[in-house]
Amino acid sequence: MINIIAFMGPSASGKSTLRDSMELDRIVTFTSRKAREGEKDGVDYHFISREIILELYDKGKLLEFTEYNGNIYATGIESLTEVMDSKGLATIIVDNNGAVKLKELLVERVLVIGVVAPFEECEERMMDRNESDVSRRLASYEREIEEIIKTSDLIINNSRANWNSAKDILGYLKKGLI
Repeated sequence: MINIIAFMGPSASGKSTLRDSMELDRIVTFTSRKAREGEKDGVDYHFISREIILELYDKGKLLEFTEYNGNIYATGIESLTEVMDSKGLATIIVDNNGAVKLKELLVERVLVIGVVAPFEECEERMMDRNESDVSRRLASYEREIEEIIKTSDLIINNSRANWNSAKDILGYLKKGLI
């Protein structure tokens, strides 16, 4: 039985948009970066300092953490345990490191969905959102695509041309899992 659907993909590939379209509970992860405009603590991320994240990891309260663009992102064990104990279904956004750790820990109770979109569309989406560091955030695009191919159980092409199909696939998936 699948309890967690994990989304992974390059920056601006549409992971959050697709996850939100499923209208399922979300596992909120930790980050040391500052909140972007419109993001809320405890909803989008738990925004805490690097020091606190590292302290939580040392205390065994985090499954994993990754440094990306100078910020730390981490997955808490307690939130995963709550989902598993409730036998519910929830979503999470992770990088390759998080996806690999989830698969090691939860085996068949996690489904990893790789979200891809053309490089140019990812770049355009970031510029439309007035995001800074566009080139730095997309520098790892090719590597992330390779990781998606290697790690994901399902890959969704989230290009503009496929948006409705991508949403439909997730809708069918949700119906089959609930």
